[in-house]
Amino acid sequence: MKPIKLAKTPASAYNPDRKVSSLQISQIQLLQEVVREGIKTEGQAAEYIRALNRRVKARFPHTAPTAHATSKSRKKAKKKTGARSKRSRA
Repeated sequence: MKPIKLAKTPASAYNPDRKVSSLQISQIQLLQEVVREGIKTEGQAAEYIRALNRRVKARFPHTAPTAHATSKSRKKAKKKTGARSKRSRA
């Protein structure tokens, strides 16, 4: 696939004196929650991430990919690269 060329971000895009955005506030709140929750193991982290993903999908259902669309895109990618799953090699 041909790479997509993006314009360079102008220096004026970052303004340290600009009011904090709602996206930044949300990210900070999520990070604070992780710290408060005291996640210490990979299992705890995985469960927490799963729960956060459920919340995101519930809040923005129109942006979540469907299982059908996801499996189709994987099949197309495998056909293009000729990749096989680990299960099929055994």
